[in-house]
Amino acid sequence: MSTPGPESDGTSRNGGRWLRVALIVSLAVNLALLGAIGTRWAAHNRHWSEHGRWSSGERLPIGLGLYGRALEEADRRSLTAAVAARRDAFTGHRAEMRQRMQGFTAALRAEPFEPQAAHDALAAQRAAMGAYIGAAQAMLIEHAASMDAASRRRFADRIEGELARREAQRGRNSQR
Repeated sequence: MSTPGPESDGTSRNGGRWLRVALIVSLAVNLALLGAIGTRWAAHNRHWSEHGRWSSGERLPIGLGLYGRALEEADRRSLTAAVAARRDAFTGHRAEMRQRMQGFTAALRAEPFEPQAAHDALAAQRAAMGAYIGAAQAMLIEHAASMDAASRRRFADRIEGELARREAQRGRNSQR
């Protein structure tokens, strides 16, 4: 028996070369796709870890998102400590919100459906959310009262910067 050599018809040699080229091209396309997805994710989430979470890894309380992102790191840490010290107040609000949401789902399941009951459940939820946001914003005001005038001006400037960045982002998103 003889083994095919270079002088044979060449199909296995050319087939191997094309298979290798196809694998390399496939790998390049997959890496390019992975890079594009990673870049898109990073661009979308560039402020996520830096601004979207407290230093301790907790999310900003509702009502403080933009304001919390505009605080300097030391001020965010200070406000984080204040939130942690009053954690029970925020936990109570979450439990109340959960209860209010269950009231709305019960109204949705009721037969016959009563739009007024659903409206009342959402109104109660809105009131509870207002209390939660009010508590978070009161803490922000307490913190702002402890800042000197120059720090408050820088804070106001950063808030305006966050608003401008948000508007620019909306403009880019509407052009897509």
